[in-house]
Amino acid sequence: MLAVSTASTRAHVLASILKEAVQEGVLVRSPMNGVKPPKRAVETSAVDPDVLPTGAELWALRDAASSLIAEAIIVAAGTGLRQGELLGLRRRSVDFLRKEIVVVEQAVTMTRGGAEFRPPKTRQALRRLPVGDVVIDAIARHLEQYPCEPDEAIFRNRMGRLHRRSAFGDLWRLARRDAGARDSLRWHELRHFYASTLIAGGASVREVMERMGHTSAEETIARYFRLWPDREESTRGIMDTALARGTDAGPRALKSV
Repeated sequence: MLAVSTASTRAHVLASILKEAVQEGVLVRSPMNGVKPPKRAVETSAVDPDVLPTGAELWALRDAASSLIAEAIIVAAGTGLRQGELLGLRRRSVDFLRKEIVVVEQAVTMTRGGAEFRPPKTRQALRRLPVGDVVIDAIARHLEQYPCEPDEAIFRNRMGRLHRRSAFGDLWRLARRDAGARDSLRWHELRHFYASTLIAGGASVREVMERMGHTSAEETIARYFRLWPDREESTRGIMDTALARGTDAGPRALKSV
């Protein structure tokens, strides 16, 4: 019997192949229509904070990278976007005045070559992200060098098309080599950098869950529980304050704690 994750991946691949067969006129209707792939189990492998890149390392990677992906490194680290979400980010989905990014789709590499826009796999992946000046400035710098229409992806290959994951991966590995970064540094760790920075800054489980587009708080906790600071002394102090004789510091008075 296949693992749920393996079965789910194969089901998505088969659905893509059959969809292309319908588009080519080989099939009238895909037999996968209405078939729901098995749900993946919640990822339980916790992120090790000691292997995450630092801000200085991210800028070194950016400076060493091809101009096609240099600013994408900063955007990924500053938004937590999945690789497909980043590569499928159209210019119209960035609000420069409000400093927001709306995640409504992703770029998916097709089995027969090329890539196309697809909706996210989960409803929770549809989200609105507040972003800072560093991210907005990185997008602006990239668009100054590689202008595009509102409906086009911001980060494209040299032919102005959507990146295939394999080709994008080649550019990432070159940047990693030229920056002197460790070979094991994965692009996905930029997403973990974003989550870990939010946590270090005091973000709640709910806030991190929503920004990351996770399907549940369980998924967020399973991945990042090691990154939340130890609250032992804080919880002791909260209870001592609430139970102090002669005070009125119960739960209502401590809502903001």
